[in-house]
Amino acid sequence: MDKQTGSKTYDYIIAGCGGAGLSLAWHISQSEQLQHKRVLLLDADDKQRNDRTWCFWTDQKPPFSRIQPKSWRKFQLSDQFSAQSPGLQTYDVAPLRYYYTAGIDFYREVKQHLSAYPNFDFQQAHIQHVDNTDEGVEVRTDQGTYQAKWAFNSLKTSIPKSALTTKQHFRGWFIRTEKPVFDPETMCFMDFRTPQPDGASFFYVLPLSSREALVEYTVISDHVLPVETYEEAMREYIDCKLQIKDYQIEDTEQGVIPMTNFVFPRKAGQHVMRIGTAGGMTKASTGFTFKNMQADAQKIVRQLETTGAPFYKPDQLSRFRFYDTLLLHILKYYPNEAPRVFEKLFQSNPAARVLTFLDEQTSLRQEALMFVKLPWKPFLRSLWQHYAVPLFSRRWNWNPLKTPQYVPTQPKETQ
Repeated sequence: MDKQTGSKTYDYIIAGCGGAGLSLAWHISQSEQLQHKRVLLLDADDKQRNDRTWCFWTDQKPPFSRIQPKSWRKFQLSDQFSAQSPGLQTYDVAPLRYYYTAGIDFYREVKQHLSAYPNFDFQQAHIQHVDNTDEGVEVRTDQGTYQAKWAFNSLKTSIPKSALTTKQHFRGWFIRTEKPVFDPETMCFMDFRTPQPDGASFFYVLPLSSREALVEYTVISDHVLPVETYEEAMREYIDCKLQIKDYQIEDTEQGVIPMTNFVFPRKAGQHVMRIGTAGGMTKASTGFTFKNMQADAQKIVRQLETTGAPFYKPDQLSRFRFYDTLLLHILKYYPNEAPRVFEKLFQSNPAARVLTFLDEQTSLRQEALMFVKLPWKPFLRSLWQHYAVPLFSRRWNWNPLKTPQYVPTQPKETQ
């Protein structure tokens, strides 16, 4: 799909053709004012394989609706602390629906759409430098050097050691069973009924049909695990919890999502804007990114239409950053508390409200009603350790906190 145009000067250069870069290009093509602009999309990968899955929830028509192969209104969450019926609890998230998008379907759909615009060029190349100039930006690659007025960069950026940071890492199998064993109308959002030797660990099951599903093992910790560790956990879960004996592995996926309270700067110079995870679009406490990328692309396009520049003033929702920091501290230092926090959150509140909260769309009153029903000790401890102790250390050179040590726990046995 690469196009050679002779000229190497563009209006916009998009460095990285993953979810953020292709979403921005798609939204530019939808703008009557911008769709004629010359846009170059650069990436070292040709995006011809299914390298990831994106999920999100909404009560609106989903973006790229032609490529949504599956959605669910019901999901399950483990409840290991219920005295009456420990196991999996089912929740209805109406009026929301939970949507699944395969990476390869998204790549193909957007690239096919953009192929109708001769002013959008694709170049497979390794990006070496993105440099600001007096008049714009210069991008150097192993295939040549390109200039533009603006560049949008989704390539990884460093996170300072002072930031609270961990990783959400996972491996998943797309399996097909001999017999229909899945409920196509209900997905499993978080199943914590698994050993917790390496961090907060849970399973995630998306039934694509009665005989097909994505089964994924997710761990939140500082260190990525060997492939064998994920796969051993998946085999045990499929055998013991899903009680499936006959199945085939048709495809796999694996990834790492940074989880951090670091505030990513949007500007990387006068003419370069960071987008995607590099621009802070990944939710710190959950790792969800896709819907944030769409909202960001829409705002960038509106700014380009009205001012000619992409930078916009972000919403000031500092209380959600505060919430994320407390939960992230629990996940990093006390991951054995995570099952109880998440299970209690959904058990004590309407599921749709919890998802709305995770989208940062709830009111203070709604948040207060949710918080009073949560176990308060983990949050008070995180408040003390993350905020109060550093304050004492800076002012009086006193640090009463020893580095927290994680003690692995075993899940409560359930039927």
